[in-house]
Amino acid sequence: MRHYGLFGGVPATNDPALLKLIEGYGRGLKKPPIPGASDTWAIGRVDLADGVVVDQPLSWADIDHDIAFAGRILDLMGLKSGDLCFYSFLYGQSAQFWPFMKATYDRGGHMGSGMPTAWDSYRLETYLRLFKMKLHFGASSALLDGLEGAGHDIAKVFSSAETVVAFPGAWERLAAKGLKPWRVFWLGPTLAVDLCDGGGGRFDTGQWTLENEGGDILITSAPSRLGQFQRARTGAQGEIRQVDGEPRYFAS
Repeated sequence: MRHYGLFGGVPATNDPALLKLIEGYGRGLKKPPIPGASDTWAIGRVDLADGVVVDQPLSWADIDHDIAFAGRILDLMGLKSGDLCFYSFLYGQSAQFWPFMKATYDRGGHMGSGMPTAWDSYRLETYLRLFKMKLHFGASSALLDGLEGAGHDIAKVFSSAETVVAFPGAWERLAAKGLKPWRVFWLGPTLAVDLCDGGGGRFDTGQWTLENEGGDILITSAPSRLGQFQRARTGAQGEIRQVDGEPRYFAS
């Protein structure tokens, strides 16, 4: 992981009145109303095809769009106030995961988080053993390797989660155990979430355009976004089909 961080607009001052204006800003919750404050919310990391890694600058408007889309996905699973969720991601993946966490927060949900690694799988197992979980988002093969390596039955571990959203590799292993996970796919700067209802992977069609070129998925950002992508090769493969009047991603 090369980089990722919040920055911009924090004045070099100890004036309590000025500091009051930017309450919450350090947590990425709102843009500070300071004249001249940066419109950049963060710099994220994007992994593209063939090992290409690029920066993804995000504006406050961008992150608001991303949070709104994440909220629509959470609404589809019926997340409500008081529900407990666990997100598994690496720090360099925060630009893609933060919108889901903020949308959870906005709905009154409670959260835990950890890394999608074998070493950190004990943290997820502890949460799933002690609590009834509404959602685990980000199951990976490495997480499952860690759980099974420690002697856990992954079917039993995940049985306390109402909805599990898993990446390819982990999804197949969980499905083989009789679970019914949703699927999530990396599409470079964004994610597509498949409810496994036959409708394909949902992504924010107002912010991203996907194209199929010889089976490879290319992504283009909306002109309004701070970080621009023009037919960037995501490394994902599949096709784009229209479902319910909108394009959806179907993995090959």
